[in-house]
Amino acid sequence: MELKTLIKEMENNSQQARLAKIASMIEGNTILDAGAGAGQLKKHIQADKTYEALEAEQSFVNHLRASAIRATQGNITQIPYADKTFDTVIAAEILEHLENPGLGLSECMRVAKDQVIITLPRANNWEEHAWTFTWETENEWLFINAKRNPNWKTEHQEKLKQ
Repeated sequence: MELKTLIKEMENNSQQARLAKIASMIEGNTILDAGAGAGQLKKHIQADKTYEALEAEQSFVNHLRASAIRATQGNITQIPYADKTFDTVIAAEILEHLENPGLGLSECMRVAKDQVIITLPRANNWEEHAWTFTWETENEWLFINAKRNPNWKTEHQEKLKQ
């Protein structure tokens, strides 16, 4: 997705409410936004917290840095930080893009001291999503159904390997 398209998409009320909800869940002072995109979550983070962005797309990293956001170019499946570096790691709408979402989740948990916040879109067969997720709750149980997306385009697979 192009930077301008992503920024425009993230301006709608639904996305802003989602970002505010994520920010309200943060318990620590040091935060890694893994798969930060254009860094819209930063607007919702309290000023006294340390926010860092990890983003695979170099053009997005350049935008983040130009916006005075500390950003590192890298992949969520190989996060370039030591174990337990951040109080909170956020993986918002990123795991569904990975061929192996478990590897991305594992890396988030490795670099988190206390908390990992994950958000997933519900059941989209968009070509950039390798997996689709549905879930439901019953009593104290959360049931997650992950399915490979047959519409996932090879070009997205190759891009993630870079």
